Amino acid sequence: MLLFNENVFDGFVVGTGNLYTSASLNDVLGSADNLTVIGAVLAAKGGDFDVNFQLQVEHSFDGTRWMNLPGSSGLVISLELGDLVSGMDNLLPPWAMNRFGTAVAAAFVRIKFGFVGTSPSGHVRLFASGHTA
Repeated sequence: MLLFNENVFDGFVVGTGNLYTSASLNDVLGSADNLTVIGAVLAAKGGDFDVNFQLQVEHSFDGTRWMNLPGSSGLVISLELGDLVSGMDNLLPPWAMNRFGTAVAAAFVRIKFGFVGTSPSGHVRLFASGHTA
């Protein structure tokens, strides 16, 4: 059963560095047995073809100490600008977590994301859907 379907980030991102979903969503994202993250990078631009968009899902037992979800260091999406068509809308492949599978999340979950590379920018929209088992 669907617990929530949230727009967890919708904004223009310029430069590199980590961004996070709002702390007000941490307990909501952690409440799902199954979590799916999907989104788009709109009007992506960069100084070279070494620009990437990366997204990781992290979890915490207390909301202050964060670690990547188990499996592949938590890295769920890594797209090069060659894959992100400059100036176009680029859909991100969906990422899904099943609490009863290999990725077991603690009570609080957040999404870490950002660009890596030279002079990146783009409008980022991320959505998360949570379901019961």
